[in-house]
Amino acid sequence: MCIALLLGLLVVLPAGAWAQVEGTAESRQTTAEPARNMADYSALFRRPARFRMVHRQLGLWLAGTERDGVGYPAARQGSVGLRMQQQTQAVIGWLSLRARGAAWMGFGGAGADGGIDTDLAVGVRAPLTRAHGPILRVGLRGQLAGNRSFHSNRLELPSVQLGYEWLARGVMVEVFGRLGYTLSGRLRIEDESRRLNNRPRAGVVASTGVGPVTVALHYDELWGASEGPLREVHGAMCVALRPWVVCAQGRRWSGALRVNASGERAAAAHVLYGGVQLGLGY
Repeated sequence: MCIALLLGLLVVLPAGAWAQVEGTAESRQTTAEPARNMADYSALFRRPARFRMVHRQLGLWLAGTERDGVGYPAARQGSVGLRMQQQTQAVIGWLSLRARGAAWMGFGGAGADGGIDTDLAVGVRAPLTRAHGPILRVGLRGQLAGNRSFHSNRLELPSVQLGYEWLARGVMVEVFGRLGYTLSGRLRIEDESRRLNNRPRAGVVASTGVGPVTVALHYDELWGASEGPLREVHGAMCVALRPWVVCAQGRRWSGALRVNASGERAAAAHVLYGGVQLGLGY
């Protein structure tokens, strides 16, 4: 009897001790899992993300202008010149930077042809992960472009961007809405022109860059004027085969340019300006 009792204790006690140890280990694992997740997330703040994507191009610019409306027959003119541009996308921790700039000069059927275009914004990107997160940026936009057929200039300040960005090594994807205020500006097509001063401007941007290829689409609309909305659509695509780069892009403005004495919108017109850039990337 005593021997049987001792044998029972030898079997039961180790089993109970093993169950207690196993339960303690499982509890520790369950408790450690949230701590590990918090540690992974806090690492985003201890090791801030640092990514940058820069594209620079300089080369021959083969451009064309097409305009229609304002009482003139449709016309097309071409031009040849030089163009340089730069695209920069960067993130350092919470800081997010987006910069676009271009300058070109040429000569063709519509006389001297040239312009300057800039788009700069700085803000924050919430680090949901090291690679992507929602963005809020504030900046300015400026444009001065044209030839004998058309002329466009504007200064937009501020320009607010709200959307989402994915930026990691070799990959960039962003989609955001944009709202700005045009302090001054004018659009002229032949002899008709329209002032763009003190008007709100809204739009949407989608762009991506994967390796040597970048693509961007922009849509903007200026409203609040008696002439009605003025729409601007811009698309661009670049392929870099180091050291050579080929870029194609176009921009289209459309809308009424003035209001008659009777209050009717008149001089509805559009102008399309674009071309191909062949040159070097650096």
